[in-house]
Amino acid sequence: MRDSAMNKWTVVDVFCGVGGLAHGFVREGFHVSAGLDVDETCRYPFERNNGARFIQRNIEQVAASELEQLFGASQKRILVGCAPCQPFSKYTVAQSEDGKWHLLRKFLKLVLQVQPQIVSMENVPELEKHVIFHDVVDALEENGYEVTEQIVNAKDYGIPQNRRRLVLFASKLGQIAMLRPTHYGSRQRTVRDVIEHLEKLSAGEVSQTDLLHRARSLTSLNLRRIRRTPEGGGWKDWPLSLRLKCHKKVTGKSMGQFTAECRGTDLLRR
Repeated sequence: MRDSAMNKWTVVDVFCGVGGLAHGFVREGFHVSAGLDVDETCRYPFERNNGARFIQRNIEQVAASELEQLFGASQKRILVGCAPCQPFSKYTVAQSEDGKWHLLRKFLKLVLQVQPQIVSMENVPELEKHVIFHDVVDALEENGYEVTEQIVNAKDYGIPQNRRRLVLFASKLGQIAMLRPTHYGSRQRTVRDVIEHLEKLSAGEVSQTDLLHRARSLTSLNLRRIRRTPEGGGWKDWPLSLRLKCHKKVTGKSMGQFTAECRGTDLLRR
């Protein structure tokens, strides 16, 4: 009964990437019609894992009529879109609108034109600090959507990563509440919990049972650096003989100048 009900909903994923979000809908029994992204290299994983069509398009070139065609006759429509987050990152110092901000405005325009019953978007928490986010929320509410927004951390839901994200739901069918966290304290999973069953590999080796489990080739110098790095430590724990030239300088220069001196140095090849 549940799968039958979910199949009546059609999902279109804008800024789909390799299809991780879309795959969540697939696993829950929803029908994913298509994913759109400017990066052609996302086609294979998206289509392979989701059994849905991948369309290489820049959202700026997408018309509302195209989304209407992708939704087809379905009257139960979910539009999801996770716009590029770089403009809103805490590392972005500019306060004026970044060149990529218009992608979020374009997504909002498509939402207002197509009027899907449910909208979902996700971005970095810093987006809340920008006027554009509040413009989006106001526009959705003015068009009959009930908006739920919340900052969630992936580690609270069983993911072995401290990853905070701003999640927004907009619905014409009543408010959508976030699922309560499923993992607290000692129940939170660590990277060790996830990968400790994998066999140990030497530098340059690839697992015979899991091709994603591989160890990069390292020079003898870098192997010595790794062995001399304590848990939670770094290059400052190395003896001088293992340090880079830029690490040995004590000049009182700014971090920017220090970084520039080290830029282009690939530790894995030294």
